[in-house]
Amino acid sequence: MKKAKQWIVDLPDCHPSLNVWTRMHFRVRNQLKKDWAEMVYYACLEAKLPKISEPVEVFIIYYHPRKTVDLDNYTPKFIMDPLKNFIVDDNIQWVKKLGWEFQRGAKRSRVFVKTIVD
Repeated sequence: MKKAKQWIVDLPDCHPSLNVWTRMHFRVRNQLKKDWAEMVYYACLEAKLPKISEPVEVFIIYYHPRKTVDLDNYTPKFIMDPLKNFIVDDNIQWVKKLGWEFQRGAKRSRVFVKTIVD
């Protein structure tokens, strides 16, 4: 029987909320997306995340210093799009489950990528 594999990717920041980045000037937003794509890419290399060609589950823990944060305001677009360098795609054929939660702490993010075993 095939075993699930899991990788942990640590990111040194927590991306801006949906309310913040959707209101940014498009040039500022595009630069932010590029910066996050680079950060995620190199963090995945550091975590030794291989090219994965099977379905996965992705779970993100956002560490944030604020007591209250709107969970639905942190859609992980800035993390999922760059993950396509390591997984086939971020559509429902390849990412079978996606979730996130918040914990209090210094701003950072931890991404868990796990293969799915049938």
